[in-house]
Amino acid sequence: MAVSRARRNVVRFSAVEDVKMDGLLFSRSVLQKELGFRPDQIDYLFAFPGGKVFEVIFTFDLFEQCLERFKERNDSAPLKVFSINALTQFQKRWVNVSMFNEDPGPPEARGDVAQTGDLPQEEKYGRRRCGTLRQGRPLGSARVPHTKPQPPEAWRRDLAAGTRRGSFVSAEDRRRDRRKPRTYGGPGSGAVTMEKPKNGKGGTPAGPSQRDRMCEKTGGTVALMQHTEGILAALQDSKNVLESQIATLAGEVGLLRNNHNKLKDRVITTEVTMQEMTPQVTPQVKALTQKITLMENEVRTLANKVEDAESRSRCHNIHLVGVPERAEGPSIELHIET
Repeated sequence: MAVSRARRNVVRFSAVEDVKMDGLLFSRSVLQKELGFRPDQIDYLFAFPGGKVFEVIFTFDLFEQCLERFKERNDSAPLKVFSINALTQFQKRWVNVSMFNEDPGPPEARGDVAQTGDLPQEEKYGRRRCGTLRQGRPLGSARVPHTKPQPPEAWRRDLAAGTRRGSFVSAEDRRRDRRKPRTYGGPGSGAVTMEKPKNGKGGTPAGPSQRDRMCEKTGGTVALMQHTEGILAALQDSKNVLESQIATLAGEVGLLRNNHNKLKDRVITTEVTMQEMTPQVTPQVKALTQKITLMENEVRTLANKVEDAESRSRCHNIHLVGVPERAEGPSIELHIET
């Protein structure tokens, strides 16, 4: 471990009262119970002679959590007897690395950033924005040297042996110089073709002879046009058939709509008729109801009379044999047995 980083995350706990404890008791009662750290989150724990001073080494994130938790929970009894001091404290800063390279890779980013700071373990796989721990001034800039794409080892070896000629061209240069001519318009529309630029200042229109050659109708083009016309004719026939079927269905839908309207009119007429007849029928129904009520009362009265006659006959030892059914006239013949 480097000397400058030997005590970068050290926190010292000093007892302000006459309290003595060993390292195990301090770890269980203070670090684990009060501050909420697990044993695997503590890098090192040093107990000084006397049992009053302890130094704890954390990782960078847990170092800040230890200071914050102690400030929040210093009212508890075990923490009241201790004072905390951060022996060394580094600030985590984000720096923007500007790479003057067409295609920077992870090795280049690691090499350039390592000149001004230390890359954390999780940032060692190449990023445009890297988190570093600055060792120098908190506010300042460091110039990163320009890196140029270097030819591969085989290229340099061939150049040294004299078996390869020419200069090395990077992949970005090849992509930038790869341009294709573009044709605007179709055959017979006066298409203009832009030739590939030779000096890198833009393209020039093709000449009349070149346009005539491009717009000339060959045998394949004529066959393709005829095939296209046949397809269009077949599509038109299908369109006509579909239009006739749609017209037939539209006529049937019209007939159904007319029948529906007629039925709707009949229902409306029936409802109106019933509404008109209701005031006339209601009094008749009420009169019939009253007649039925009177007849029920008469039947009930006759039943009472029959029951009274039977009770009287039993009192006078008279047995009523029967009454002829469907008797007419004012007289009823009775058969009496004494």
